[in-house]
Amino acid sequence: MFRFHHITAFCVLMPYIGWGGMPTDVQPIAFVCCLVSLFIMTSTAKIGLTAMSIPIILAFIFATIGFFVGTPLSEREYFYDARAMFGYTSSILVYVFSVNYLRTARTSTISKIADFTILLTFLGFAMNTFGLTWIIQLVVARAEFEFFEDQGRGLTSFFPEQSRLANQMILLLAVYYAVSSLNAWRFLLAVSMAAFSASGQFFINFSVLVTAFAMSAFIGALMSAKLKVRNIAMASLVVGFGLTFVYQVVYHAEEMVEMGFPARGIYAFRELVQLDFRELGEDYGFLFKISGPLQGYAATSVSPLSLELGENYYFTRNPEFVRAYEELLQWIFEAPQAPYPERAYSVVGAWVTDLKLIGIIICATFAILLSTGSRSTDAKERVVIRAFVLVSLFLFITRSNSSDPTFWATIASIYVAAEVRKKGRSRVLTANAESNLEKSTSD
Repeated sequence: MFRFHHITAFCVLMPYIGWGGMPTDVQPIAFVCCLVSLFIMTSTAKIGLTAMSIPIILAFIFATIGFFVGTPLSEREYFYDARAMFGYTSSILVYVFSVNYLRTARTSTISKIADFTILLTFLGFAMNTFGLTWIIQLVVARAEFEFFEDQGRGLTSFFPEQSRLANQMILLLAVYYAVSSLNAWRFLLAVSMAAFSASGQFFINFSVLVTAFAMSAFIGALMSAKLKVRNIAMASLVVGFGLTFVYQVVYHAEEMVEMGFPARGIYAFRELVQLDFRELGEDYGFLFKISGPLQGYAATSVSPLSLELGENYYFTRNPEFVRAYEELLQWIFEAPQAPYPERAYSVVGAWVTDLKLIGIIICATFAILLSTGSRSTDAKERVVIRAFVLVSLFLFITRSNSSDPTFWATIASIYVAAEVRKKGRSRVLTANAESNLEKSTSD
């Protein structure tokens, strides 16, 4: 039975592989496999939950209520409702499965599955390069690839678009770290895998990762009773590297683009650093990515106590919501035109837009609970886990939607990292003790 759990883990790590003709990026195979795996787990042992399950389950409950008390049933578009409900349901299943799988599977097995996803991704890169993307399109929806010279975008592999690879890097790093198998080679492979996408999302994610580690190191140094010179030196080195990188982007963006860096990410990052919101307001893609929290603000300001499942789909039917949303975009970014996406581009966007004040409370609870995952370890490990927490919160607010298994597997990996690593160390110590006992007995 455990072999099926390994298959499920692979489907969570590669959630876009399925039936290419299905009109959705995230394929339902991971959802179905998680459901079956959890059923098998309940028949053999008790499923363990964590405190992090609470906000996810609450979001599901209130979203279900919102289906019945929101838009009148006669006016509902059930395909969109099903997509929204799929996001709330799959988030619970993927998170709970990932937690229990990480707790019970062998470290070596988990590492091999993650290694295999990297190799498969590089195989997809080769297929892109040799004109075999049509094969990938049989199993991945919207897997369109154009050569870099023509479109200024990188390789896609078994993903619907380049930016998905950048989020995949965060997941793989988190999984490797959780099971104590993150080494220099795997780190370089994961970063290289995302870099081949040549997407702006990779540039932003990598910058956020470096910044998060710098912030975490300084927080650790300030909270530590003994400020070790080595820790301060390492934190200073990371911050110095980050500031140098920011300087290069601000003053040498054009030269970096000529070197091959993704233009969209470089310029967007420069505009963010310089707080040039007017330029960002003209980037329609950027506005799409951050539209979720802004729609959530608009919906909450107009009707803070209402519940409505998938309200993004029905957003433009309420002129008050639209007016508040447009005024916010105009006030912050002076945006010449506002995007009206049919779905939220982040978990925060979905929870707040659908659940209003209740969604804000659930989001705050989620952030607080996630941060507790770094408190039960030693100082060195707290620095790493805290950094992953900060990166995950960035994805939580901006880019990862509710139906994305990658995000929930990342959250599970980070939240139980201290527990899994401690258990792994206990197994090693126990094995060493037994080995020493056998030697002493034989002597």
